[in-house]
Amino acid sequence: MITNIQNVLIGQPQFYVTHYNISEFCNFQWKLNQMSGKKVVAKMIRGGKCTTINGLFDEFSAVFQFPYYFGDNWDAFDECLNDLEWIKADAFVLCICNAEDLLHLVNEDFKVFAKILLNTAEEWENGRDLGAISTPPTPFKVVFQCGEGKEMDVITTFHALGIGLEKL
Repeated sequence: MITNIQNVLIGQPQFYVTHYNISEFCNFQWKLNQMSGKKVVAKMIRGGKCTTINGLFDEFSAVFQFPYYFGDNWDAFDECLNDLEWIKADAFVLCICNAEDLLHLVNEDFKVFAKILLNTAEEWENGRDLGAISTPPTPFKVVFQCGEGKEMDVITTFHALGIGLEKL
């Protein structure tokens, strides 16, 4: 069982990995959404739906309810994930189950996806002041759930891109 739910929201790091079973991971996501004191929005992304770029765009746009004008390309994906103005939250936690399935993405697409996740987490956590648009620092965490024996594959792949994952 994942016991350090509160720790996921506080400070660094921004990326975590766990090998807990899918039932425990769903309970973790549910508990995040039920936390009192802060409006935590924890969204579940199914890694098995994200093995192609089109599948990834479809899954994220459905889960986050991207606007109708979402353009199904990396720039639009980056823009929507860094906006989320239609979702009121004090913290975001992106839960990706069966994260090892992401490794089926074409290498260049995986690199772009990972970079967007990193930049998104940093931008949300630092807050933004873009003149007309200003947002306070908002925790944005990503938790990858992997099947048994797949955790090191995910850790190694992200590490090769300069992104560390802390084990839960």
